[in-house]
Amino acid sequence: MSFADLKRELAKSGARSCIDLRGQPDIVPTNIQAAQAGGFRKMKQNEGMSGKPLWKIQMEAQALREQALEAAKAREAEKIAPPGGEGWIEQNDDVLVHEATKLHFQVSTRRYFRFN
Repeated sequence: MSFADLKRELAKSGARSCIDLRGQPDIVPTNIQAAQAGGFRKMKQNEGMSGKPLWKIQMEAQALREQALEAAKAREAEKIAPPGGEGWIEQNDDVLVHEATKLHFQVSTRRYFRFN
């Protein structure tokens, strides 16, 4: 079958190939040309976002961080209990000292410490 015959058959069926029969591509528009013709969907600046202002999102994130920090401090305070049992002597109103180990406990900060 010759080139002319193939071309006639394509014309009859209404089909159009993007590559002609000699292997050369037809004129293909650039991305900009296709977008101007409406071939591509145009992206909007904040597409897919909630529409909430950035300052509001930042304030909510800051409030969540503060709540998490307060909860962590509360859990830490629960973990470190004041010492109980024998051997603890009250050095002053705020500090307890263990006789045998010389370990100190500060009641106000709920921390153990040792003097060198």
